Amino acid sequence: MSFAVRTELPPATLTGAVRSLIHDVDPQQPLFDFNTLSHFTAARLQSPRLHSWLLTVFSALALVLASVGIYAVMHTLVTQRTREIDVRMALGAPRGAVQLMMLRQGTRLILSGTATGTILAAYCSRFLAPQLFQTEATDLGVFFGAVVIISLAALAAIFIPAHRATKVDPIIALRAQ
Repeated sequence: MSFAVRTELPPATLTGAVRSLIHDVDPQQPLFDFNTLSHFTAARLQSPRLHSWLLTVFSALALVLASVGIYAVMHTLVTQRTREIDVRMALGAPRGAVQLMMLRQGTRLILSGTATGTILAAYCSRFLAPQLFQTEATDLGVFFGAVVIISLAALAAIFIPAHRATKVDPIIALRAQ
């Protein structure tokens, strides 16, 4: 059983008075754990806050790992196509066109990955529903925001190798091969 007492006095000064009032009504009633409402609320929210913080940290870590993975895949694709890129540049292809070609290829990967990820996330969201507060498990704004953030990180991870590939002088690269 819990009791709540509203007061404008410091709560610690009322402990004795509340204790004596309760003992007047029921002397056998055990009394313990006198706390303020803010302390009680903070204690009740400690576990959900920890879960939210851990979810945020692991989500950020997942975003970094996904970006590094996309960067590694695109770096490998660019490395495999270095000779083709050098030939295109030697024949007069503008840097922007070569970068756009690599970005198109990476964008196809992003689109297929985000489509697959969104479908899997929609399916798995029902398992996270009990952990959410004032948010639907299939909130379109959250899904859209996640897709935008992941896509921007992926585009950055794609642009870096594509930009590096076009900075190499094609004549020097062709002579080296």
